[in-house]
Amino acid sequence: MSHLHDQEHLIADPEPTPELWWGWKITNFLPILLIRAYKLVLSPFLGGSCRFEPSCSSYALEAFQTHNFFAALWLTIWRILRCNPFVKGGFDPVPKPHSHKH
Repeated sequence: MSHLHDQEHLIADPEPTPELWWGWKITNFLPILLIRAYKLVLSPFLGGSCRFEPSCSSYALEAFQTHNFFAALWLTIWRILRCNPFVKGGFDPVPKPHSHKH
């Protein structure tokens, strides 16, 4: 079983109500703004050193655009921890948000 499937229960987003959806978008606004600033200002000077596709910053941006704050934060931290010289890397997309029906 892959590490992604082991983490799925941690990133499950409940099906948002319109109010909750707007709350997530507002909460995620600052991280999205910071990631975009990083990509615009710092990333061109640091060069492409990410071992994964999409890059870690693109992954984080998509995570915050598609998941609630805590799920996106967890996905981003986990991805950055895996982006090191001891990992092969490769294609690693952001998992799709899903909901648990009770």
